[in-house]
Amino acid sequence: MSGAIISPSLPAMLDHFSDVPNAEYLVRLVLTLPALFIALVSPVSGLIIDRFGRKFVLLAGLSLYGLAGTSAVFLDSIYHILITRALLGIAVAAIMTTITTLIADYYDGTTRAKLMGLQAAAIGIGGMVYLTTGGFLAELSWNAPFIIYITSLMLIPLTLVSIYDPVIRNNRSAAEIETQDTQSRRELKKVIPLLLGIYWLMFFMQMTFYTVPTQLPFYLQALTGANAIKIGIAIASSTLFSAIASYMYGRISILFSYIHIVCISLLLTGAGFTIISYSASYYHILIGLFFSGLGVGLFMPNVTMWLSVIAPAAYRGRALGGLTASIFVGHFLSLIIIQPFITNFGFTRTFFFIGLIQVCLALLFLSIRGVFYSNKG
Repeated sequence: MSGAIISPSLPAMLDHFSDVPNAEYLVRLVLTLPALFIALVSPVSGLIIDRFGRKFVLLAGLSLYGLAGTSAVFLDSIYHILITRALLGIAVAAIMTTITTLIADYYDGTTRAKLMGLQAAAIGIGGMVYLTTGGFLAELSWNAPFIIYITSLMLIPLTLVSIYDPVIRNNRSAAEIETQDTQSRRELKKVIPLLLGIYWLMFFMQMTFYTVPTQLPFYLQALTGANAIKIGIAIASSTLFSAIASYMYGRISILFSYIHIVCISLLLTGAGFTIISYSASYYHILIGLFFSGLGVGLFMPNVTMWLSVIAPAAYRGRALGGLTASIFVGHFLSLIIIQPFITNFGFTRTFFFIGLIQVCLALLFLSIRGVFYSNKG
């Protein structure tokens, strides 16, 4: 919801603010600015929840999310809207880091893998519902989709009733706590290279895949003349396919190692972007989105599960905060990195180039998979 829900209204928003200098860039920034603040705040959120508990941070995030997100409905200044988008990013950082950490706290083993898959599937289903709704609302007004953010306030009573902070330290002595903390720090140092590699993988996947909500609306409009509803349906279909793959992750994770699933994900997304680059119609693009959606749907729970397994429990919130940061650094830099390619080479060549890089990375990781390790050997 945080960014892509307003994607169908981007062309109409650009028309509305066409008299503002650099409107084309600023309108796209409305979509990507939350990602910058999510990236900046997520590591801090991880530190806070590790030290002060999960539930309070989650409640604060849900409240800010609803208020900041909805306030854009009543604003008619692109700069004021950008301020609310920054606040929205702070809220998302708190929510995402806390939720993923709680799943890792509450569950382990195969159950945790299933829950990670269900979490990613829920993201995909929510994206399908809210993006489609956003497309219909964008037909009424460019700012109408912002009203959807108020739904987060409805989750506050459920959070108060259902969520609890896990007891990590129990009644251990100070000496026992110090011993375990020292051991945790040693474990963390051993896995730092792998953590950084996982962060880079997440950044790359999100940076390339975020071209779907940021660039595809303009590509669809130029290629097929699609309206906001059809744009919303196209992007929502990608999240639906992602949800299907994420739902199946629990079963797939039993058969393949983490790095093998990364390779499968890159091959699927690479195939999807290649198909999009050769598409001549709206429905051909949907086929490409099918493959790229499947790839991202497998990738997200797989990488999150991988990190939650290797990160020591005492540092799990911070480690997952870093993962959240890498997601949204990718979202924010997607516009900055990809837009020059779009400007100079066009949509078709840029999408083909993205697909080619993803396929090449999959083959590279497959050939050097021995340098990675996982609990599956």
